[in-house]
Amino acid sequence: MACNCASEIAMQAVEQQPLPGKRIVAAQIQRSLRIIQKDGKSTLSAFTYSNMELTVEGEEEETTMPVIHKFCPWCGQEK
Repeated sequence: MACNCASEIAMQAVEQQPLPGKRIVAAQIQRSLRIIQKDGKSTLSAFTYSNMELTVEGEEEETTMPVIHKFCPWCGQEK
C-alpha cells in the first residue's frame, strides 16, 4: 500500500469492527517513508504500510491484521 490514507483506514476499522466477536478499541498503521533515487536525486515517493495493529478489548497483546490494498477509496490511488 502506498498512499497517505493510513489514519482513515485505521479509523474505519474501529468504526466497522471487522473481527466478529471481538471489539476493536484502537487501530494504528505503522508507516515507513519511501524515497526513490533516480539520476543521483532523492525524491520522496510515499508512505508505505501493509499491516494494521489492532487493540482488542480483553486481549493483552495487539492483533496484527494485513491491510489489503488494490484501490484506495480515499485517494483513488491504485497499487
